[in-house]
Amino acid sequence: MPEDGATALADRQTDPATLARVSASAHFAAAGFVETGGVGPDGKSEVYLPDRDLRVRLHPRQLTLLRLYDGTRDTEAVLTAFAATSGGRMKPDALGTFEDKMRSLGFLVHAGQGAEQKVDPFAGIEYGLARRRPPKVIFNLDDTDRSLGPLLAFLRRPAGLGVLACLGLLVAWGWVLSFQQQTAVWGQFPRLLNTVWWVFLFYPVWFTVMTLHEFGHALACMAKGVPMREVGIGRRRMLFVGWAKPDQAIWSALGYGDKVFTVIAGPLVNLSFFGLGAVLWNVIQHPTMADIVLSAALLPLFTMVPTLIPTNKGDAYLLVSEAIGQPGYYTRATRHVWSLRKRLREGGRAELFTPLGGFGVLVLLTRLAMLSVVALGVIHGLRLLWRFFMG
Repeated sequence: MPEDGATALADRQTDPATLARVSASAHFAAAGFVETGGVGPDGKSEVYLPDRDLRVRLHPRQLTLLRLYDGTRDTEAVLTAFAATSGGRMKPDALGTFEDKMRSLGFLVHAGQGAEQKVDPFAGIEYGLARRRPPKVIFNLDDTDRSLGPLLAFLRRPAGLGVLACLGLLVAWGWVLSFQQQTAVWGQFPRLLNTVWWVFLFYPVWFTVMTLHEFGHALACMAKGVPMREVGIGRRRMLFVGWAKPDQAIWSALGYGDKVFTVIAGPLVNLSFFGLGAVLWNVIQHPTMADIVLSAALLPLFTMVPTLIPTNKGDAYLLVSEAIGQPGYYTRATRHVWSLRKRLREGGRAELFTPLGGFGVLVLLTRLAMLSVVALGVIHGLRLLWRFFMG
């Protein structure tokens, strides 16, 4: 797109074929972009498209034009509204060029259709590992008002608040007990890690806790008035991944404190699962059942670790990126590092020692470390299963 934006586009000659194409085009709608408020020295404004994790800078006239696409205006109506709003005129072929550019970037979609996504469609508040490919969907709730709305309504009533208060007291008691009996609880972990129980419990507990984790995000967003687009769990090879996708434009408009509330609601589920498990472990007298309960209680804490690492695209990263006003920093950093491979061979090492390059390197090292832990866990689990079944 030319640097002087819509003004330059308007200077082009009208091509009959383009005019016919534009006149016959369907209505378009802006695809939920967010105006970040950043304005550069050249007067261009930064806009962010959450679905593609994409930032671009637009000339004021381009931004004015983009705002006019509400899904109800056809080409003639957009041209008329643009003339009335900006005081300038635009030719139909220039508008067609603008539409083509915005559609290729994902900022415009056909009215009534969702954004056409070229990145992982389960981007959002994510939890899990290995996001390079979309997962195989296990379940996906795309009507959360009907599925989770009644639960939220109950939790807002006195009876629901009473249930939450009782659960909160039990969780707090469990954590107090775990610290009072640190040796008895935390000291059990090395021994339990060498029993087969954690192998049998790992996937059922992980799936259950991840589901509740994502529901926690969703309920917190809905409590703050943010509609949910979908909530679900998928699988990539041997790993689960969860997603809770709020309406990104509305979520991005929340205050930082409200964003923190929606993000930490997920990890609070993991912490609560452990607290309740610790209470149950203190009640059970049978040694084997106690081992099973304690293993199930400890697993949510360790499966929560990836989402608490700022260099992994999870809950901690989301809070940090929002705090520094860089919601697309993860993607830009990794792309930056991968793009340096050729230049590094040509001596461009200095570009690694920038904040963007440094963060990208840490992201890649984090991925390597987590995949190494997963591989070691699989090997250890297979060894325990072999010993269990073969004696």
